[in-house]
Amino acid sequence: MTRLTELAQMASHLMTLEAERLQHRYLGPEHVLLALLRQDSTAARLLRAHGIDLESARAGAERLIAQGVLRARGQATPRCWPRSASTSRRCATV
Repeated sequence: MTRLTELAQMASHLMTLEAERLQHRYLGPEHVLLALLRQDSTAARLLRAHGIDLESARAGAERLIAQGVLRARGQATPRCWPRSASTSRRCATV
């Protein structure tokens, strides 16, 4: 297994922090986006240049949760990756 680069490790850590902040038991694309915006990277600069900053992305995620588009706090989604590093199996149920 290939070791993650330092940048990838930081991204993984930030995704986990964002999932925990939202009280999610999974890592999804919303957590990837929020983690990207927390870094000083080309992707983050590009997103910010187009008006997408961390606070607006967080507000958007919260809005989608309220609308039922994203899962509510504490709910796992099908085909999600559990946050725990000790397991690599995917979630099988909602």
